[in-house]
Amino acid sequence: MKRRIICLTLIFILCLSFTGTAFAATEGVIVPNGAVGFSSGLTQVSGSSYRPWASASPVLSEDVTVGFTLYKSVGGSWTYVTSGNSSGYGTLVKAQTTVTLSAGSYKLYAWYTGETQSDGVNKYYTIS
Repeated sequence: MKRRIICLTLIFILCLSFTGTAFAATEGVIVPNGAVGFSSGLTQVSGSSYRPWASASPVLSEDVTVGFTLYKSVGGSWTYVTSGNSSGYGTLVKAQTTVTLSAGSYKLYAWYTGETQSDGVNKYYTIS
């Protein structure tokens, strides 16, 4: 009788070791966000020609959309100048355009949206 109880206990433990993962909780699993490098700027190309740009660089390939809008300060309010965006799958997506700018204060709002994260930032520039 003792031997039978020990055998049944061992069989029960063996069965639990094979089916234990079936009882694991699958809801509420936390998946960490992937890291995404994000940058933007207003680069002078030549003379009064400038290139507003924004780029997003996920560590792992994912679908990303990146864009920017450039505004000029006119009479105390921001006036639209230009914008651009780009979408793609991978580890680098960049949007850019070239525009002629006159002296003044500018605001560049750049943003990105990805599978893991989204962000946006304002940067301010003065052209003399």
